[in-house]
Amino acid sequence: RLRVAISFDQPGLGVKDGDDYSGLDVDVSRYVAQQMGSERITFVQAIPDQRETLLATGQVDMVVSSYSMTPQRAEQVRFAGPYLVTDQELLLPRRSSIRSPQELRGFTVCGAAGSSATQRLVRDYTGLHIVEEKSVDACVDRLREGEVKAVTSDTTILAGYLEEEDGSDLR
Repeated sequence: RLRVAISFDQPGLGVKDGDDYSGLDVDVSRYVAQQMGSERITFVQAIPDQRETLLATGQVDMVVSSYSMTPQRAEQVRFAGPYLVTDQELLLPRRSSIRSPQELRGFTVCGAAGSSATQRLVRDYTGLHIVEEKSVDACVDRLREGEVKAVTSDTTILAGYLEEEDGSDLR
């Protein structure tokens, strides 16, 4: 049995729907398990700021969850990969006139706690108000409610929200 941490709420990457799991991270996990000769996978939810803890405490055998490979993280965990290379983006309401991170000065941006995308935005752009949530999904909810001006995360994660049926209000 292989215990794998994935996101349960990232369309296209890792989604839990009842007892079913889908997305690229799920497919990669199943492929790795097959190559290792593991006949069974147990999926565990990967909350961004808890991924190192899940590994360190032995709750999971591996994390396959849009986990940026940074030098700081490499001091705590061992990486195999990457299996996906992506950039950082902003998700905005379709009606927004904002075109760059510089135009967000003075506004509130949401990112997942423990996300390298959030840390980069803080480092590279002054004057932003940052709110962290436990997941990108929670940030997207806040964006739709008008509580934040933008959501920051990896391009691939945000693209999944645009592909959803109700993503037509976003860009």
